[in-house]
Amino acid sequence: MSMQFSYIEKHGNPVEKARLAFLLKGTPPSREVVSELFADQCEDGGWPAKWSHNTSSLDATCFRLAQAEQLGLTTAAKQIQTALRFLVRRQSLDGSWDEESRIAQWTPSYLKPGKIESRLYLAANCGFWVAYFSGRDNSVPRAMGFLMRYLEESGCLPATPQANWMSAGLWLRMRRYEVAEKVITSCQGHMDDLPASSLAWMGVTLIIGRIRQKNPLIKRVAEKLLTMRQPGDYWECEDGKDRNCHTTIEAIRVLKFTKKL
Repeated sequence: MSMQFSYIEKHGNPVEKARLAFLLKGTPPSREVVSELFADQCEDGGWPAKWSHNTSSLDATCFRLAQAEQLGLTTAAKQIQTALRFLVRRQSLDGSWDEESRIAQWTPSYLKPGKIESRLYLAANCGFWVAYFSGRDNSVPRAMGFLMRYLEESGCLPATPQANWMSAGLWLRMRRYEVAEKVITSCQGHMDDLPASSLAWMGVTLIIGRIRQKNPLIKRVAEKLLTMRQPGDYWECEDGKDRNCHTTIEAIRVLKFTKKL
């Protein structure tokens, strides 16, 4: 597939441009880009969300770690170390995570404290990023144990599609291939209704989890993304135009991985 990258060059911020440069050429980010990525980190090690009134959010912290991964950063960065400590400290005894109850009134529905759907999503998301950056931490098997308690015979978790593909990425990363394949198979049933941003997110999660390049699901994700490319070589994000560059970078990563770029 012939493709230009002018959309990101024109609309992307410095971090997004650096993410693309690392993806395509392996170019390490500048100190200025790293500083911008890690700006506004809270004293507890997390990052706030737009809705969290300057209180650290588990979900926002995972998103920042995801961007760090896309810049090739590791635990050599102190900001990542403190973010991981924040996540591990916030894990409950049963292996799950919850956003702060004191900000529950502003928390989006998919993150509401106390809801099993929210706890499953955060267990998959937080567990995945702790596993990626610090795979031997004791919080990872506890997260997997919590998820396993709710895994249905069909391979689905009673939660959002995002929780399902994040858990698949976690099990892949930890070499629990039988469980991962079961969840991956169930994820195929969610694909038809997913927007481009979710498809790209799913694909990138599975790539980081070390999915096989010839796996039928990752191939289907790439093929569907090809049909969703907009004129001007970008992919739309349902969360708003300011996330189009993020979605586009992730779509490019999936296409590059499956050799469709």
